[in-house]
Amino acid sequence: MGASTELGSYITTGRQVCALPADRYPARIVVECDTSGCSTRFTGDFVVSDDCGQAARLEYARAWLRDHGWSCTPTGDFCPLCAPCAQGGGVWC
Repeated sequence: MGASTELGSYITTGRQVCALPADRYPARIVVECDTSGCSTRFTGDFVVSDDCGQAARLEYARAWLRDHGWSCTPTGDFCPLCAPCAQGGGVWC
């Protein structure tokens, strides 16, 4: 899944616009960087169903964020600037 934009009962992913199946709908998911003092926030729409619990929905966003430089682990979610600090190093730590 990826970040997308909600358009009524349709959802866009890049250039493609698709009608959503009746059992699926977009859900807005927000992930904030867990570094104290960092205000980085990701907001994205992901296609989900009622079978997807809160933890599964959050993992959809985390998987997308990992592909875009975030460090998302059981210890927290860290934006690309703060990720090196979470891993024990980095210039800004």
